[in-house]
Amino acid sequence: MRYRRNAPFRYAIEHPLTAHFYISKVNNEIVKSSNGEATIIDISPDGARLNTSLHLHPSADNLIQLILTFKLNNQEFDIRTEVIWEKPKAKSYDYGVQFITDDVTKKQLTEQLKIYARNHVTDSI
Repeated sequence: MRYRRNAPFRYAIEHPLTAHFYISKVNNEIVKSSNGEATIIDISPDGARLNTSLHLHPSADNLIQLILTFKLNNQEFDIRTEVIWEKPKAKSYDYGVQFITDDVTKKQLTEQLKIYARNHVTDSI
């Protein structure tokens, strides 16, 4: 798995967002798993860090794509993602996912992240 984060901004979510996902591809083979639940820990226009109790088993030999569904400021997003990294936790797993999306969706997400930041991010200075 590769890890390369060049996002211009990344927001740590104060109250993690609930998301749902299903596996849509494994090694370029189309599949449709049952739905899983995750929380979005942080997010940028290019990707997110998710936490879930499900072990997805990503690796360089096991490339996994998910369809991630979540609401941000009451706008729903359905975004194709690729699992880039995995970090086991005590009873769950953190995953870094890269968004695979078009410019329109990326722009909508960026606008919603700016609104979220204005409404939720506090100055720590």
